[in-house]
Amino acid sequence: LRLYDSRTVHWRRHMASKLTKTAVKIGGAIGRAEGKARAAAKLALEETARLEKSVRSLTKDLQRAQKRLKKLLS
Repeated sequence: LRLYDSRTVHWRRHMASKLTKTAVKIGGAIGRAEGKARAAAKLALEETARLEKSVRSLTKDLQRAQKRLKKLLS
């Protein structure tokens, strides 16, 4: 009784090859998704920074307007 005949060895190699190819495809898909997620996060950070700058500018404008209004009313 042979533990591994040639068909079993061939089948195992074939399945290992299929698993390897599948793993490569999965890894590639994960890599692409991660890249897109990183790009989206970068854009979100840039947008947040731009909005923060805009809010700071608007706050300063509001403070100036309040100051002028107080001067006019007093």
